[in-house]
Formats: sequence, C-alpha cells, structure tokens
Amino acid sequence: MTETMKDFLATLRMLDPARQFRGRLKRAVRLLLNWWIWLTTRLGGGSYTDFYERMMDRRARVGSLFGKSALAVTGTPDERRRRFAVEYFAAHGWITPTTTFLDYGCGGGATGVNFIRYLDTGRYTGADISGESLRRAREWVGKSRLADRCPTFVHLPGGSLAGLNDRTFDLIYAQDVVTHMPPDNIRALIREIARHMRFDGVFLMTFTYADGDCEYQDDLVNWHHNPRFFVAASAGSPLGCEEVVEWTKAGYKPGEVSRMVRFHLRPASGR
Repeated sequence: MTETMKDFLATLRMLDPARQFRGRLKRAVRLLLNWWIWLTTRLGGGSYTDFYERMMDRRARVGSLFGKSALAVTGTPDERRRRFAVEYFAAHGWITPTTTFLDYGCGGGATGVNFIRYLDTGRYTGADISGESLRRAREWVGKSRLADRCPTFVHLPGGSLAGLNDRTFDLIYAQDVVTHMPPDNIRALIREIARHMRFDGVFLMTFTYADGDCEYQDDLVNWHHNPRFFVAASAGSPLGCEEVVEWTKAGYKPGEVSRMVRFHLRPASGR
C-alpha cells in the first residue's frame, strides 16, 4: 500500500463519528491527568520542566490509558513520520553515515532507531529529559538488532546539558521538542547548545507553526511558534538562525503544518 493511500484511509477513519468521540474522550482524560501531574508538581515546588519530566516518565513507564504499550506510546520506528527525517536529510546532503549526530529530545527512540540504522557505528547520541523514555529507547535498539552500532544515550535531568560534557556534533536535531517547551526555555537552549556544535555544525529544529507570535495551545504542553520567534530568540546568542523553507513543502506531517529553522555558529562568535 502506498503512503498516499495510507494517508487517504487515515483521513476516512478520522471522519468516523465514533472515532471522533473516542478521540475527544481520550483528549479529555489526557488533559485531566496532565493537570493532576501539573498541580502536584507545582504544589511540591516544582517547575514546568519538572512537570514535563514526570509526565514523560509516566508515559514511558506505564503506557497509555487506552491500550498502547509503554514501548509504543511514543510511536514505532516504522511509522512514516519516524523515517521521514533521516530519508529527507540524506537526500538533501545534510547528513552522511560519518556525521556525528545528536538527537536532542530523542524520547522513546522511535525516530532515533532510523538514524542509528543509517549512521556508522558510534555516531549517534540520543539525549532526553526523561530517564524512563531513554530506557524505552534502549529497548527499541535491542528489538531492532542495532546494539552493535553502539549508540549513546544521555539523560538530561531538569533539561540540563551538563551530561553532554564537552562533546560536540556535526548535526543536532530537535524534532518537535520545542513544541513542548515554554519560550524562555527555548531561549536558554539556543544560548547553551552552541558549545556543543562544531564550528561548521548545524542545529535543525522542527516545530508546529503559528501565524503570529508565540501561542499557548492545549494540554499544558503544546506551543505553536512563528519562525520569527526563533530568529528573535537567537539575537545576542552565538547562533544565527533562518527558516528552512523547503521543509514546509516536504509533507513531514500530513494534515499539520510543520516548520523548520536552521541554526549555525556566527563567525568569530567565540561561543
């Protein structure tokens, strides 16, 4: 079955009234659970970052309330959107098997497995705020028989990049990670990640598009952004930023508007 036919059938299923009701019910239950985790985190003196770490740990540990296993709750490696990035990057010459690659916010590894399969041994590093998600990522590596590629996984508790030590990378990729980060956290990331980029390195970031300024969306964890936000956020940092216009037309997420920005070290930035 072609990808176009799969997308068509998926659209038909979305039009089913019973399916729409189940979708609304799932969203309502997920929202209530997120609010509970948020409330208990805040009452304990925690931050948004602490809340998000707890939420992702729970999902990776126990799975979905609606039947998805803990291993599959963040997706599976054979999904189209999980394969898309590595295929697109390779086709455009943005990545080669020898690229040193950081998968920032790798989650449960569903996308990372495809990069590990493409890259040479020891070239992949996955990093995430959720220790439980990283455990699931290691499981996917084992199930995919890729342990001999020697991927590295790094826990970033509280969002700190300290676990990366002084390592630098040719390519850093954050797939939709900033969709779940408040604006101030994104600004801090842009400032701090520069020290982990090689001088000719690139930082690619995808996000959900908003026609306007930063917009708070739903479920406590989703933001939409306009590319102008990232250009402004990089001002005064060691990184320059521009939108990757060709990505907009690539069809990464059918039915959704995904955008991409590219960061590079400014000349004589001194990091």
